[in-house]
Amino acid sequence: MCKEAEELDTLLSNQNELVELSLRSHSPPTSVGRTRTMYHQTGGFGSDAIDIFPQEATGIPPARTPFMVDEQASGIGSLSLSPIWTSDQDARRRPREPQSDIQSSVPTRKQCDMLLESYIRNYHPLVPLIHISSFVEQYNDCWTKQNLADDKSFLAFMLAICFAGAITCPKEALACSFASENKEDIAAGLRHTAKKALHASGFPHTPTLATLTAYIICQATCMRDEEPLSCVAFVGLALRVAQALGLHKDPSHFRSLSLTNRETRRRVWWHIVHIDVLIATASGLPPLVDTASWDVRPLSELKDEYIGTIEGSLYEEGLSKGLQPLAHTDQPDTSIPKSLVSPGGILVEGKLRTSSLMRQFLAKLCHNSPPSQMVAVELRLMLKDLTQDLQSRIERIEIASVTTGSDRDHHVERSHAARLHSWARLLLSTFADGLWTFTCHPLLSRHLTDVWPTIFDEALLHCRSMLFKVAYLACNPDFDIFSWSWPGNHQPLHAVAVILHSLEDRPDGSGSRESQDAIDMIFALRDPSHGLVAGTEYPRMKRPLVAGGTEAWSHLARLRTKAWRAAGLNPDVFWTRQEAVEFCMSMFSNSSTEARAGETGLRSLNREEDAHLNQPEIMIDTQDVMPLFDNYDLSILW
Repeated sequence: MCKEAEELDTLLSNQNELVELSLRSHSPPTSVGRTRTMYHQTGGFGSDAIDIFPQEATGIPPARTPFMVDEQASGIGSLSLSPIWTSDQDARRRPREPQSDIQSSVPTRKQCDMLLESYIRNYHPLVPLIHISSFVEQYNDCWTKQNLADDKSFLAFMLAICFAGAITCPKEALACSFASENKEDIAAGLRHTAKKALHASGFPHTPTLATLTAYIICQATCMRDEEPLSCVAFVGLALRVAQALGLHKDPSHFRSLSLTNRETRRRVWWHIVHIDVLIATASGLPPLVDTASWDVRPLSELKDEYIGTIEGSLYEEGLSKGLQPLAHTDQPDTSIPKSLVSPGGILVEGKLRTSSLMRQFLAKLCHNSPPSQMVAVELRLMLKDLTQDLQSRIERIEIASVTTGSDRDHHVERSHAARLHSWARLLLSTFADGLWTFTCHPLLSRHLTDVWPTIFDEALLHCRSMLFKVAYLACNPDFDIFSWSWPGNHQPLHAVAVILHSLEDRPDGSGSRESQDAIDMIFALRDPSHGLVAGTEYPRMKRPLVAGGTEAWSHLARLRTKAWRAAGLNPDVFWTRQEAVEFCMSMFSNSSTEARAGETGLRSLNREEDAHLNQPEIMIDTQDVMPLFDNYDLSILW
C-alpha cells in the first residue's frame, strides 16, 4: 500500500508540473483554414493544457498548467483579470469577439452539412446529447438568417456539433470538403471557433441548454484517461451550470416541456454524471455529483423519431407496467426498419448502468470506514447483476448475416449499421470486464478472498479479456469511425496495471504467458506520446498527451520492465505494430471461442472451482460465479 501510495503521489505531482510561461503575444487563427500553426504550437487540440482563448485585455497569454481548462470558456479567466475593488474594470465589460470575426470562421453550408451528418452517424449513437429532428429544424432555420451570429447560443452549439463531426469523420471524407487541410487542423480550428462563439454568447454567466451542451462537447470530446485532473474544473463548472438550469430535477416536474425537450435535458444531465464517474475512477477521487441531490429518470432506448410519439409512449408505458417485453433492434442490413429501439440507445443505457455501478464501488472504497466483508459480498452481487444486464443487452442488438472467412480477411466494406451493431456488442462486453479491476483494489482484496477464493484468478481473466477487446477495437478498420471514443477517450490503464503487478508477483503463475502476450500487444499499439491509438499499419488518429499523461504510460513501462525481469525475459524486446495487429485479429477470427477461452479471458473460471466458498453465514450460491458471456462466440461480431 505504501509503495502504491508513493507511485500515485508521483503521478499526481507530475501532472501538477507547470508549463514554461510564454510572454510572446499571439493571435489565434480566425478560420478553419489558418489553424496549422496553432495546432503544432499547442501539441494538438486534444489537450486542455493550452488556453486557446487569448486575453484580449492584455494580449499576453496567462500562466498555464497541464490541468487548466480554457479559462475564458469557463468564466474563470475573466475573474482572474479583474481587480477586486475597481468597479470600472468589471469582468463583464471585457470586449467580446466581434460577430463578423466569428461568422467569417464558420464553414460553408455544404461543409457543415457533411460534418452534421458525420456527427449524427458516428458521435450521436455513442454520446446522445441532442434530439436529432429538433436540432436539424433549428439548423435549417439558422441558415435562412442573413447573419448567423444573431443567435449566438445556437451558433456556438452548431460549431461544437461541427467540431465533433470533424473528430468522427473519416480523413478521406474531410479531404474532399476541406481542401489541403488535415483532420487535426480542421478539428482544432472548429473547436477554437466554437469556444469564441461560447464566449460571445455570455457563457457561463448567462447559460442556456444549447451553450452548456456546446461546452460539454468541446471539452469532453478530448478527454484522456491518462489526464484525469485536466477535467476537474470542467466537470465542476458543467455540473453547477446544469444545476442552475434545473437539469438535476427530472423534466417531468416541468409540464410545459415537450417530451423531446425532456429527453434532451435527461441526456445532457446523464452525460455529466457519467463523465464525473469516469474522472473519479481514473483519479481515485470521490465523485462530485451527490446521488441524493437529483432524481432524473433513466434515458429512453427509443429511436429519436419515436420519442414523443404515441407509438413510443405506448411502448414505454407497457415496459413500466411489465406488459411489454424489451424490444430488439432491427437487423443492420434490413431495408424496412420496424424496431422502436436503437442500438445506440441500448448501448448508452448499458454504459450508464455500468457507470452507476462504478459510482457505488467508489462510494464504498472512499467511505471513512474500511470496506467490510459484507461490502465485498455486495460488490460481488453487483458484478453478477451487471453481467446479466449487459449480456441481455448484447442479445438484443441484432447482427448482420455471417460473412465468409475470405470476406473477413479482406475486410469487405460493411454497412454503417452493421459496424455500429458489432461495435456496440463488443463494447458492452468490455464494460463488464473493466469493472473487475475494482476487485483487485488493496482495500477489497482481503475481504473478497475470504468469500470468493478464486476472485483474483478470475479478475486476471477479465483483465486479459478487456485488453484483447480494446486492442480489437483499435485494430479493426471497421471501427475506425468510432475510435475517437475507444481508444481515443478511454484506455485500459487499470487492467494493464493489474496484469503487470500479477506478473511481477507470480512470473510463473497460471496464464502468465497469455498475460505477457496481452501486455506486449497493448504496448505495440501505443505511441509514447499518444497512448494506445487506433490503426493497422500506422496510427490513424492523434491524441497528444501532456506531461502527466505520458508519465502514466512511462510508469506502466517501468512496471513491465520489472515484470519481464522477474520472468527472466528481455524487457527491451517489443512487438511491432504489425505483429500486434495480426495477433489480435487472429484471436478474434478463430470461430472456436471454447478453444481460446483460457487465453482471451472470455470466460470466468469454471463454476466448480468456486464450490468451496468460505463463511457459510454469508455464502453466495455458486451460480453467482458464471461465465461472463456463456457460449458467446466473438467470431459473429463481423
